[in-house]
Amino acid sequence: MKKIICILLLPCLLTALLSACVGNYELSRELLVEAAGIDLEDGNVIVTAQVLNTESYPSGDSGSSDGDVTSVYTVEGQTVKDAVEKLAVLTGKNPVFSQNRILILGKSLWETKDPVTYIDFFQRTYQSRNNVYIAAAREKAAEIAGARIGSGKIPAIRAERVIEAGGKCGLSIAVRLYEYINMYTNPAKGEYLPLLASTNGDNEDETIIVADGLMVSRNGRFRTLLDRQETETLALITSHIRNGSITASAAQKTFSLEIITSKQSIKTAAVADQPTVTVNIRCSCDVADLFDDSRGLSSEAIEATARATEQTIETAARGLIEKLLTRDGCDIFGFSDKFLKHDTDFFLAHAGRDRDHTEIWEQQLKAATVSVTADVKIRRIGQDTVRKN
Repeated sequence: MKKIICILLLPCLLTALLSACVGNYELSRELLVEAAGIDLEDGNVIVTAQVLNTESYPSGDSGSSDGDVTSVYTVEGQTVKDAVEKLAVLTGKNPVFSQNRILILGKSLWETKDPVTYIDFFQRTYQSRNNVYIAAAREKAAEIAGARIGSGKIPAIRAERVIEAGGKCGLSIAVRLYEYINMYTNPAKGEYLPLLASTNGDNEDETIIVADGLMVSRNGRFRTLLDRQETETLALITSHIRNGSITASAAQKTFSLEIITSKQSIKTAAVADQPTVTVNIRCSCDVADLFDDSRGLSSEAIEATARATEQTIETAARGLIEKLLTRDGCDIFGFSDKFLKHDTDFFLAHAGRDRDHTEIWEQQLKAATVSVTADVKIRRIGQDTVRKN
């Protein structure tokens, strides 16, 4: 009986062994791209590719090796596709973007050119994924795509996690390729990308990647940068924040609140042929840090803390809306979508359906009347911190 079972299992065993050999053979001849960066120099496209060392990548679950897990290649071409072809010639392998984690655009590109023109390759090639993260580099994309964080580690994973972590706490807003294209194809809105910066670590060959705000553009033309605080305010207005913190002052005392939940409502209307926007931000918070007073909070102090936090949110939101909407004509808040849905005739009369009307709608947005209110509920202040008068 045992002999019969062995004979029956033999074909399955041979199939498994042969398929493993073929898979290893194919993998060693592919250039698996983990991160891609695009810069411009002297009119040419510079592509920096961070790739897995498939021939020396460690087996098993250890996730480490004596050498670097990744290699970095830099190629130059007249177009992105031209540069990628040269990458194949340089390495003797076929570049594969199916597991690319992040696409980074350098300052030389997003500051002077329309980024969509240079990411067209990643939309059209069947190997690329439309849900790959896309970000802007504060300086060169090569600094992010070519980062080194030590042996046995994949820098692209670090960059990916920086974007995700920044998005959760509002220091950045994660954007995927298809989301950026959707923003771009709406002529009445604006676009934004998370901004990444790099600094030197403690070791000479170590690079630290950090989230550093947002890059904002409209119709592919760069408009402004948002710092981390402005990015957190935008995340509050657009409900992108999952958890974060707000620091404010009341009665000459400084405190920090942890945001537990955040919701917003936006109402639009056309009054006397002028756009009007009303924004309400609702937050549920926990007291995280009584910086100047560790004795606790009375009921009056709790109320004062909530009101001071509301004023802080309202002031920050008004300032950001004035900067982006009134000064730069960039609607990355979703106001235009609300007008299209609730005031369709008014919107189409001024914005139309194509980019020929964008200047008209931009002037309408700059003249819009915007009011902002905030409602803060302090949910929890910790144990034994409420003092009765």
